[in-house]
This record gives sequence, structure tokens and C-alpha cells, in this order.
Amino acid sequence: MRRLGFFLVALLVFATGGCAPTADVEADGAAIRSALDVGMLGAAKEKNVEGVLVYYTDDASLLPPDAPIASGKEAIRAVWTQLLANPDVSWQTTRVEVSSASDLAYATGTYEITVDASEDNPVSEIGKWVVVLKKQSDGTWKQIVGIFNTDQAAPSE
Repeated sequence: MRRLGFFLVALLVFATGGCAPTADVEADGAAIRSALDVGMLGAAKEKNVEGVLVYYTDDASLLPPDAPIASGKEAIRAVWTQLLANPDVSWQTTRVEVSSASDLAYATGTYEITVDASEDNPVSEIGKWVVVLKKQSDGTWKQIVGIFNTDQAAPSE
């Protein structure tokens, strides 16, 4: 009888051990979309570099096209200062995937930047991006790495 009692207790512990609360992956995905497409994009539209930087960890890395890796907020600030000097920057998140533990995620999307190629001759660059985000202790999501590049072919020489 003792063995049966021990077995039932062990079974109960084993069965309930896998019932840890599950992360709300859908809510986290919505929070990430909002952070990227509302908060960060809103700051970019206002040319607010500091507002954009809020969405990066202090040790984040950004991999811009045709440039070295920008590691840390100071280097990322320099990239965004240059990007926001352009007349218009916009993007849209097309996909968000959150880990089952809800601690890491990635998002992909498209962007468009309008640049002044010459006086009164704006040119649009269309491209894509991907970012990896980490959930912070306060529940917010911040980028730890990101990359973007153009869809357009490089000019032939």
C-alpha cells in the first residue's frame, strides 16, 4: 500500500510539474507590433532619435547596409541620426514570432525611405528588415539585434 501511495504522489507531482503557467504569446506579439509600428515609428516620424533608441537594449547591435556593425546605443544613435535626416522613413511589421518561453522574439517587415538624391529629386528606397527582441524585466520588448537592406539592385559600374 505504501508503494501505491508513493506512486500516486510521484505521478501527481510529475503531472502537475508540466502545468506551469504558459506565456501569453499572442499578447506579447501584439505588444511587439505596437512597440515597432506605433511607438518606434511614431518617434521616427517625429525625427526623435532618442525616442527611437528607447526600443534598443544598451548593448544592442544594428547591421545597416554598406556600413560596419553599430554596437551599443552611441553607434546606433549615429545610424539613426543619419537615417532620420532623410525626408521620410516608414516601415510595417509583417511577421512576429515569440518563443514559447516568451522571452525572445523576432519580427520582420518592410521599409521605405525617401532620400533627396539631388535638389528637388526625391528617390524612394524600398527594403526589408529583421530584428531580434528580448523581453525586459519590466515586461517591455527591446531590440538586441537588427538588420535592414534594400530590395533594389546595386547600381552597375
